[in-house]
Amino acid sequence: HTYIHRALELKAETILKLFASVDIYRKQARFKKMLNACLADVRGRTNFENVDYPQAEYLDRLANMLIHADLSEIKQRGLQGKGFGDAIRDYRLQIIRENKA
Repeated sequence: HTYIHRALELKAETILKLFASVDIYRKQARFKKMLNACLADVRGRTNFENVDYPQAEYLDRLANMLIHADLSEIKQRGLQGKGFGDAIRDYRLQIIRENKA
């Protein structure tokens, strides 16, 4: 949850690792529950009941971009194995960098 709280400070590589570790591509509902738990963690503290929590919106927006990213161009390159995985990773990093808070 510390990564979620510090989301606006994280490097693109760290955000991508976070997304991979919580498997946003297959378990999106679980990721949203995690964001809600972090929101509850912040707002459950005295004097923080009504604070804004842009970290959740930011990460949710980035996650949606990556989940719905068009990978057809990468697939058309005919890459396989590690090369294919690296190309997807690089593309996702590019999306994060272009949309970083």
